[in-house]
Amino acid sequence: MTVRQMLDAVIEYETPRYVKVHNPLVGLVLRSSQALIISYIVGWALLHERGYQESAVVESSFITKVKGTTSSNMEAGVAKLHNRVWDEADYVVPPAENGAFFITTNVLITPNQTQAMCAENHLVTGAECNTTHNHCARGQYLSKGHGIMTGSCILSPPDQLSDKSYCEISAWCPVENDENLSVEAPVLKETEKFTVYIKNSIAFPHFGSEYRRNNILGGTRPSLFHHKHNPLGQIFNIGEVVELAGGNYTSLSIKGGVVGISIAWNCDLDWDFHKYCKPRYSFSVLEDSGWNFRHAYYHELNRRTLLKAYGLKFIINVEGLARKFSLKNTVLNVGNGLALLGITTVLCEFVLMYFIKDKHTVAKKKYDYVIAPPTLSQMVVKPEIKSGRSTNFGTQTFSVDSVQCVSD
Repeated sequence: MTVRQMLDAVIEYETPRYVKVHNPLVGLVLRSSQALIISYIVGWALLHERGYQESAVVESSFITKVKGTTSSNMEAGVAKLHNRVWDEADYVVPPAENGAFFITTNVLITPNQTQAMCAENHLVTGAECNTTHNHCARGQYLSKGHGIMTGSCILSPPDQLSDKSYCEISAWCPVENDENLSVEAPVLKETEKFTVYIKNSIAFPHFGSEYRRNNILGGTRPSLFHHKHNPLGQIFNIGEVVELAGGNYTSLSIKGGVVGISIAWNCDLDWDFHKYCKPRYSFSVLEDSGWNFRHAYYHELNRRTLLKAYGLKFIINVEGLARKFSLKNTVLNVGNGLALLGITTVLCEFVLMYFIKDKHTVAKKKYDYVIAPPTLSQMVVKPEIKSGRSTNFGTQTFSVDSVQCVSD
């Protein structure tokens, strides 16, 4: 680009030129695109996505209380290991848990363990040994073992009904034996009849302190939940919860599992808060392959009862969103939507310049180039020297030596 071209570009100015075109295709594109954009603004941005409202997430807390009493009768062969009554203090472990609660339904009990030396369980891989060629390494652990090996190889205890020898370990003795676990039916009977009371309190402080409440509607007493007849109840039957979640209670009560309880508070604060802002409950099975853990009751120094607890862990999730009219959000969403109407001009220009028959005529009408008139310096005549000629200027004639006037 030369210097002159650069100067021309600097002093150049463009102004829009409006051309009214009567063409069915262009008109169809224009009105269709306008209709689509206006439908998007009204139907999607404002109504479906509620762009005329501002939103805030819920803040919540809850407490749970499990109720129910049952009994157990554990036997190994003909020897009774346990026969007792279980209440909430026994089967709800731990007593309080953040965001969840656990109900024991099946249990493996190893009573009266003391810290001593005894034979490793015969189910542990590598526990079996030979007194002649002893491989039990002192101070080492076996994979999935119960204690530290002492280096000795001893006969199995009588309760394992085996005449083989096993590595001696320093551990809590007698060691746990998974063969004593009940796999046909859960140890705790009729736990599906237990109930849990869930009191959930929520608030939307973003909109003010007056927007807070709990799931006990109208200040009434707690009621039993039923998914059809009383979907706003606060007392849930454990068996019904698992059924609504799509789980098999018998299977889950034997090997354990995890069930989710979801409480949703989606409220439109443009309506009466206490009348229309209500919870919605849903349930799902999160884990059905098994759930267990161990805990112990200590009776005195170096003596305890070990429990391997199988059961149902209920995880409670509270979620929600409140919405309320906002003039600012309404103006912003409408303004953003109207700005999209500029797309219609681009579409019509594209169709106008490339798809209609008279596109060249339209281009000539639409685009025009205005060239500035010649300047005074461009209009000045320049002398050109030639010999033997005379020139007439007006009424005067005079001779010059080889001069001819021509215009530039």
